[in-house]
Amino acid sequence: LKFEAVQKQASKKSQDYSYFNSKKFEKQMAGARYALYDISRRSAVFGTAIAGAFGLAAAEAIKFQSAFTSVERTTQLSLNSNLPEVRGQAEELRKALVDMSLEIPVAFEDITKAATLGAQLGIAADAVDGFSETVIKFATITGISVDEVGLSFGRLAQLLDVPVSQFENLSSAITFTGINS
Repeated sequence: LKFEAVQKQASKKSQDYSYFNSKKFEKQMAGARYALYDISRRSAVFGTAIAGAFGLAAAEAIKFQSAFTSVERTTQLSLNSNLPEVRGQAEELRKALVDMSLEIPVAFEDITKAATLGAQLGIAADAVDGFSETVIKFATITGISVDEVGLSFGRLAQLLDVPVSQFENLSSAITFTGINS
């Protein structure tokens, strides 16, 4: 009998203890649940921000590639060419235009617009980068649009038989004349 009483008392204490622990556990789980909700909300915001950043990067890459596509079309050079020489020339031109966009504070689209215009005006593919650089620098200094400068330089080159190597001297002479007049 005494053993049954002790066993009953131990069982009651065990039930009380487990009840107390289950209530304590429920409180802890409720706190953990809210912490997990907070983590999930924050991770959703963070994930959305990362997805947005990748989306913007992809959009810029598409714009970048689209801008260079017009240069490829007008110069008859292609990064996808089966001919290694043509692909190499296209890669060199693209690298030159990208480097130019890092050195001169002008958008890559404007630089490719100048290169496309040069190719349309008959500037040789291997000289398009020099023509573009001169046009972009002149447009930046004078505030005249890239289109106007490119067309004007192209026409002057055709009328005066100015070689591409002399475009920078031509632009310097025009700038000097404009400043001193």
